[in-house]
Amino acid sequence: MENLNAHYPSFMKNQPLIWGISLSDLFILSGVLFVMMLLGANEMTTLATTIAVYLLMIGARRLFPRRHFEFVLISKNTVTRKDLNEKLLRL
Repeated sequence: MENLNAHYPSFMKNQPLIWGISLSDLFILSGVLFVMMLLGANEMTTLATTIAVYLLMIGARRLFPRRHFEFVLISKNTVTRKDLNEKLLRL
């Protein structure tokens, strides 16, 4: 017998924001800055690349919205007496 349970996903929880930017976005943007530093790009290229990556992240979130619920199938291997009694009482 299979049950369908709806779980509130962990990514919908409140995230800490620093100046309106989530912590994961700050790590991504700092990674962009680090890569640009390793490549030896000048300041304007680094700034333009950082802004472009941030705008792409915002655009991707708006284009692909997150789901509010995830549905998980849970299978039971055995049928208990309690489950049978509950179903009989509902009839």
